[in-house]
Amino acid sequence: MTVGSGSSGAVVANRLSEDPSVSVLVVEAGESGEWSLPITIPMFHWNLYKSKYDWKFHTVPQKHACKGMRDQKSYWPRGRALGGSSCMNGMVYVRGSRHDYDDWAANGCEGWSYKDVLPYFIKSENIQIPDIKDSDYHGTDGPLYVSPGNASLLADLYGDAMQELGYKVVDSNGEDMIGYLSISGLEGNVFMKTKKNSSYDYPDTQLHIATVCGTKDDIDPAITRVNLKSEVLLIAWVFITESIA
Repeated sequence: MTVGSGSSGAVVANRLSEDPSVSVLVVEAGESGEWSLPITIPMFHWNLYKSKYDWKFHTVPQKHACKGMRDQKSYWPRGRALGGSSCMNGMVYVRGSRHDYDDWAANGCEGWSYKDVLPYFIKSENIQIPDIKDSDYHGTDGPLYVSPGNASLLADLYGDAMQELGYKVVDSNGEDMIGYLSISGLEGNVFMKTKKNSSYDYPDTQLHIATVCGTKDDIDPAITRVNLKSEVLLIAWVFITESIA
């Protein structure tokens, strides 16, 4: 059983369910959100903030940051639906700076350098952008369909202006991130199952999904119990995993 279906939990559940001898149960708080317009339409994702699909987290008061915020607390939106926070990130696909991964490795996180993680990025990706399809930094056989998205005309104007100033237009998930970035997008969040927008399509016979919308029903107080043959994996984001554990 995996607790959490976010960007990490969904991937783990998918990989486990590839084994025909394994049956996987994914438990997720909130609703599926499959028919929610703010989830399925990237530019509407702002409407998810402080909605029923958001955990509505706030940090504790900060001493040296958030000075322009009430009580110096920062609002941290986090997805409460199948797909976790991938439901509310506008379907943007950004791997992050290679230097961050190298810093992790330099500080003791063995196996997490950019060189170490790049093969997994490539393996998971099915790039749909013709200009970079043959790049050594992208894959074409993975379950994550990555497209160029639909940028406004302003994006091209900004790109032209940056090139006039001497900057390169670079791949946001390529060799480096120095220059004008053209952002890539996912075709659907990590838990959508429609054929057109699916990023992960699970073997239905081996993967089961349970959404939990509450803790107790006074009218029907029945409790569902699950007997496990194997392990429970807590993959519910750093704060929620810690509170469950």
